[in-house]
Amino acid sequence: MHTRTRNRYRAIIAASILAATGSIAGASLHLDTPTMQEAQAHLQQQDWDSAIAAYRAITKEQPTNANAQFLLGYALHASGDLDNAILQHKKAAKMPQVAGPASYNLGCAYALKGETDDAFETLRIAIDLGVRDINQFKNDPDLTSLRKDERWASMLKSIKSLSEAETALHFWVGEWDCYNTQNGNLGGTNTLSFRVGNKVIHESWTSTGGQFAGESWNVYNRETNRWEQTWVDISGARLFITAECNDDSVEGLMFEGENVRPGAEPQQTRMHVRPVDGGRVLQTGFISDDGGKTWTQRYEFIYVPKGDVYDRDES
Repeated sequence: MHTRTRNRYRAIIAASILAATGSIAGASLHLDTPTMQEAQAHLQQQDWDSAIAAYRAITKEQPTNANAQFLLGYALHASGDLDNAILQHKKAAKMPQVAGPASYNLGCAYALKGETDDAFETLRIAIDLGVRDINQFKNDPDLTSLRKDERWASMLKSIKSLSEAETALHFWVGEWDCYNTQNGNLGGTNTLSFRVGNKVIHESWTSTGGQFAGESWNVYNRETNRWEQTWVDISGARLFITAECNDDSVEGLMFEGENVRPGAEPQQTRMHVRPVDGGRVLQTGFISDDGGKTWTQRYEFIYVPKGDVYDRDES
């Protein structure tokens, strides 16, 4: 079951306390209704009967409290009451805040009951919703019955592939000095940082001298298996480009799309970013004037960690 190990278990409890604090703020509770903190204390002590009773009372009073619904399923599951756990996991899985882990726990419950087809189908949903810790799948004792099934290996392969795609642009995150590889001059600085956890990468570029600046937002689209970038800059140009993931023919990511500039026709553009030796990144830009039939290199920058010395002769 998800969060079965002690470290994972406590991490989920901590997150639930924080989320529950916001979800019940200002709510009118009966004096005899347990608080989330009291219910979670029973859970941490593995006093399943008390935890179940507490979460039942809370969910009756607050049916939209996703954390309470999820943890009620967890307590039922841990107590061995799989039939009621399945009903509760299904209810929690309909709530967006906890849909991923609740679907995972539902798959675990099906596996324990020997309902293999339902287990694989529900785990696939959990994977699509972002539950991607491959070691959790490999080591969870609830899933033991599935490991000899021919679908097991392909499921793990899909987790690995999706995890690699979701982190495919993470090498670009950092604070960089960007040097022109043609003349060795410092072209500008670029800072790429995680936002929304690590789901979004924000870029902030400033040219040397400060005459030009731009920003981009980069996000992985699970449905298309592509990284997408939306760029805007001080000139008013807008750029929307995408890069296919898991493309073995390309090192790093090759973005492609249209550059829309004020007063000009949209222009096909490419941006190739890839990690290179020494913890650096190489970015090469291309344009096409014939609809993508031929490409002309427009620029190339080598990204050096901010403050590090760059010698063009090293390249």
